[in-house]
Amino acid sequence: MTSRERSGTGSDVATLATGRLGGRWLVAATVTALAAHLVAAGPFGRRTATAGEATTAAVSVALARLGGPPHAIRLPDLPAGYQLAVLSVLVAPLRGGTVMDTARASALAVGLIGVLLLWPVGQRMGLRPAAIAAGMVALGVPVVLAGLHSAVDAGALAALWLTAAATIRGVDRRQRLAVAGLLVLAAVATAPLAAVPALVLLAQLAYAGTIGPGWDQERRAGVTVQLVMVAAGVAVLATGRRPLAVLGDSAVPESAVYGVVAAGFVLAVLALVYLPWAHSIAMAALATVVCAMLAGPATTTATMLVLPLLAVLLAALLDEVANRSQGAVWRPLLAGLVALAVITALALPAVPAALRAGRLWPAGDALARWITTELEPGTTLAVDDLAWAQLVRDGVPAGRLHPVGGALDAGPPPPDALVVRSERPGRAAAEPPVGSVLLAAVPDGPGEVPAEVRRPATDAEATTRAAALDLANRVRVGGLLAGNAALTLSPAARGQLLEGAVDARLILVLASFASAHRLAIDEFPAVPVEPSDAPRRSARITAVDGRPAADQDATALTRQWLQAQLPPYRPLAVADDGDSLFVRYSAPAPLGLLGP
Repeated sequence: MTSRERSGTGSDVATLATGRLGGRWLVAATVTALAAHLVAAGPFGRRTATAGEATTAAVSVALARLGGPPHAIRLPDLPAGYQLAVLSVLVAPLRGGTVMDTARASALAVGLIGVLLLWPVGQRMGLRPAAIAAGMVALGVPVVLAGLHSAVDAGALAALWLTAAATIRGVDRRQRLAVAGLLVLAAVATAPLAAVPALVLLAQLAYAGTIGPGWDQERRAGVTVQLVMVAAGVAVLATGRRPLAVLGDSAVPESAVYGVVAAGFVLAVLALVYLPWAHSIAMAALATVVCAMLAGPATTTATMLVLPLLAVLLAALLDEVANRSQGAVWRPLLAGLVALAVITALALPAVPAALRAGRLWPAGDALARWITTELEPGTTLAVDDLAWAQLVRDGVPAGRLHPVGGALDAGPPPPDALVVRSERPGRAAAEPPVGSVLLAAVPDGPGEVPAEVRRPATDAEATTRAAALDLANRVRVGGLLAGNAALTLSPAARGQLLEGAVDARLILVLASFASAHRLAIDEFPAVPVEPSDAPRRSARITAVDGRPAADQDATALTRQWLQAQLPPYRPLAVADDGDSLFVRYSAPAPLGLLGP
């Protein structure tokens, strides 16, 4: 991107760009963009993560936690993964929340930095401060509110590198080109599709004679054709699900993408007609817009790459309009920017209040709590990429999790592993295994989608018959226990025994202990995330041999006896709970303990 000569009404550009008026425009645009980004931070907890976003976020966590790339991560996804891992470490203390919250906050930070970098880009091109500010607002307000800047996509990082390359200034031309070239290479390494606008821009500059001014027409044409052909090849390889395509499939509405594509065509055509000096930028934007239309899963990547180009074209066109209208256009533009800044800023007070109320950034750790409190420590769970990342972050040991499929795939899971299953846009969830048993379900699992934990079955028919027989035995033996004179049961606890709603392990252990002692049981509590028909695996004992359970001396023998049991009758936990003794067995409940 280069500046161009001005005359007449444009002669005061340098003064405006560095003076007080320029500073005011910069402050106005920055405050407006920052307000928009803070407001856009609100809907994170209500936006579903797509398969591509989930895997991108999971890759960053894996790289940060494991210190190196798991073998299944594709090479094109590594650069963006490392960059997002660094950003996530910086953002996490401020953001909190889930893995996807942190990843989206990182994406928003990248977007905001990209907006701010438009100012030095516009200055280098010699544009008026008001025009640059308009481009910044166009990139930082409507686009971010549409959800584009919070999309977890390598294209956002690559766009930032390209924008940074356009800001490089200096006296030594070789040094300037070397630094800009390194930044462009960083963009291409982050998202190979970024090579398309860069190559098309170079092709247009070569055709116009800006590159190789001493070349004859035939050589310029040859270089131009070669660059365009390379750009076309990269576009093919870096879109869809081809080798150079990075993880994508954002949840950004199609209408937002269509709007960007339409705006891109309009701005590029206007620039080709009215701004001869900006033809290279316009051609690069057109090429990237075409990629956005045909990229398939990489549509968001292409859209993120074209946004800074469109913002620059908008600023340049507004600057040209100001030239032709003797500056009269700036009054309504200033009024519009001020109004937009005021409207956006009015929403800011709601952000901290919502944060304090916990509405924006829900913990979403119900699944991790269930795994760590209700399962035996040695239980293995087969999970997808994002579930692995989120559960590890929530405190589940990585050794208990077995990633299946995706970038972190660790091969087939152990045959006795439980399965964590969820659906994500862009990837169809596998059907529940035939005969599998639902153990737990949460509405806000990793990625803000429902998740469930299931126990697979090797023989579906045999498992179904065993479950039905176990229920009948729990009803029969539970009814006998309910009539035991050594047990004092609340109406709710008695009803649960009579209905067969109590775990067989609890039934047998209580029957054995009640043969020599008297117990008072208040309830067999359910676990909120488990199915309503799941056997109750916990008991709340309020008295032992007539003495209240709040007296630890009264429950000391009970504790010792319970902890001395052999598996599967040894409880997962025996602990004081207020004025009662809480006994909990692990999930899943075994079948067949009460006989055939």
